[in-house]
Amino acid sequence: MTSELAPAPLMVPAMTDPTLTARRLERLRLSRQGVRRAAAVAAPPGSSASLRAGQLAAAVGGRVEQGPAGPVVVVESAGEVPLDHERLATLPYPIDLQRPLVCLDTETTGLGTAAGTLVFLVGLGSWDGQRFVVRQYLLPDHPDEPAFLDAVAAAIPDGAWLVTYNGRGFDWPLLVTRFRMQRRPPPLHAGH
Repeated sequence: MTSELAPAPLMVPAMTDPTLTARRLERLRLSRQGVRRAAAVAAPPGSSASLRAGQLAAAVGGRVEQGPAGPVVVVESAGEVPLDHERLATLPYPIDLQRPLVCLDTETTGLGTAAGTLVFLVGLGSWDGQRFVVRQYLLPDHPDEPAFLDAVAAAIPDGAWLVTYNGRGFDWPLLVTRFRMQRRPPPLHAGH
């Protein structure tokens, strides 16, 4: 006995939607030219990206910083925490005390260091005289990662010493991965 029912043709939406196909081709063209898509078209104030960032900032008591690549949310706090240079000079490994010390910690979507793990919060602490200033940079949404990385890179002075807990094995390598995925070098530092 033979079946008279033929299978229905397979319809692939991406191939039948000319708008979607055109957008994908444009992204491919931009990526081959080495242009970061998100940086090429920064989210203007009043856009949905800026609105999302504003809602997040209001929820966490922060502010929105609008950079060339888009918005990022920053939460800042400070307190009196004196830095004891004499005790630092007794460490078993030499550090240049004339360079800034930057304490760094991340919050991520997982414990892997592969491309699928996203950093959504970077906390940076540094001394301003006797005050210890903590700035937390929050990623409003995935497309805002270039702006997020711009803000983090700008906050780490060239030649700073990084201070982390388990950061050499996880936090910093993951940040380096995210910078590389955006086709840009990570911030330079003097040591970790």
